[in-house]
Amino acid sequence: MDIMCSKCMEPWELSHALEVKSWGDAEELEDWVFNGKQIMACPCCKHQEMPPQFSPEQEELKQASDMLHDLLGDDVDGIASELEDFKLLMRRGPQ
Repeated sequence: MDIMCSKCMEPWELSHALEVKSWGDAEELEDWVFNGKQIMACPCCKHQEMPPQFSPEQEELKQASDMLHDLLGDDVDGIASELEDFKLLMRRGPQ
């Protein structure tokens, strides 16, 4: 399951992100910014000068991810699971 970078929406495998946060060396951690267990910036966007432009679907997913982090805090398993469900609902569309 993936969690998203809050800045660029790059999906990261949950176990990889937590491993970097817990066990990464100083050089590896330099490319990441965390707020608790939320990824605020990752190696994909850390050094970008311009903020990324999102499609309406990506913006909706970003808002859902931010909201889930606010509601569920450090329960990253719950956040990843809810995001997977949210993506499925987005693909399905209105019925």
